[in-house]
Amino acid sequence: MINKQLAKARAVQARQKFGFSSESSVNLFEKLQSLENFTIVFMPFEGAIDGFSNKRKNHYIIILNSNRNNNRKNFTCAHELYHLLFEYENDIYKSSKNSEEMANAFASYFLVPSDSLYLFLSEQSMLNKDITVEDIVKIENHFKVSRQAILIRMKDEGLITEAECANFSKNVIESVKKNNGNVENYCDFVAPEKKTIGEYERLANELLKQNKITRGKYQEYILDAFNYQSLFGGTED
Repeated sequence: MINKQLAKARAVQARQKFGFSSESSVNLFEKLQSLENFTIVFMPFEGAIDGFSNKRKNHYIIILNSNRNNNRKNFTCAHELYHLLFEYENDIYKSSKNSEEMANAFASYFLVPSDSLYLFLSEQSMLNKDITVEDIVKIENHFKVSRQAILIRMKDEGLITEAECANFSKNVIESVKKNNGNVENYCDFVAPEKKTIGEYERLANELLKQNKITRGKYQEYILDAFNYQSLFGGTED
């Protein structure tokens, strides 16, 4: 059993840390990319790996499976943020009881806080009415989270029943197509290109611009970003 109130409190704390109000939606990648001590690496993994992370000397690194759909990557990034912010002590990872469940709850509250959810429902005239699958597609696209994540949050808030939750969980891709949703946010795909954003990329680009490294050395640095063991000897989550 996880402490949902603690997960919610930590989500509020993290949103304040990154300058997000309780009413706003979150562009997490844009925010982390702008910070001096965050690097995000996208690279393909086979199997069930969604992502993992590590921290060294006040630098945070999140590696995400680029084969996952956009909503999944967004949620995984928030999930890893929990580990980085609340489970490291002097650069040593201290896994707590129910760590993964707490990270999921944190990500849910961080990406879809109550104030922001109710504000959006009010703006879209979705309060005091029966929620439809069209509404669900709009809500999950606004918050950039999966069908499962938004249904759990709405059920948690008492906005939908258990039966409605089960019904909305069916035929997800078909419902997205029928209601003008972005299917790429829901379907996993093969992403052969690797990508890094944030501080690591900025530093390499700056060195190249200043002619302090050659183009070959720049490419070597960028390739190193895709070797998580050389970066920090990371462990998979």
